[in-house]
Amino acid sequence: MKFLCHFLENNKTITTLNLSFNQIQDDGAKYLADVLKQNQKLKTLDLRSNRIGNIGAQQLEIALKQNKTLEKLILTENNICEDLKNVLRKQDNRLKFVVLTKMS
Repeated sequence: MKFLCHFLENNKTITTLNLSFNQIQDDGAKYLADVLKQNQKLKTLDLRSNRIGNIGAQQLEIALKQNKTLEKLILTENNICEDLKNVLRKQDNRLKFVVLTKMS
C-alpha cells in the first residue's frame, strides 16, 4: 500500500482508481487519506469491501476537506458507523456521488 500511495502522490494522469476487495483496512485508508490531501487528478475512488472502519473513515473525511478534485467515493461494505456515514454524506467539498450502502 505504501508503494501505491507513493506512486499516487506523483500521479499526473490517473483519474479513476478501483481498489475494491483488497483488505486495505484502517491503516491503508490512512495512507490513501494522506495521498488525497495532495493528489489533484483523482476523480473516482472505489474502496468497496476493504474492511475500513471508523478510524480509516475519519482519516478519509479529514482528507476530503482538502481535496478539491475527487467527485465520486465508494465505501460500500465497510465497517463505518452511522454517525461517520452522515458526516461523509455532508462533506462540504466537490463530491458529487458518495456510496455508503451495506455498512456493518
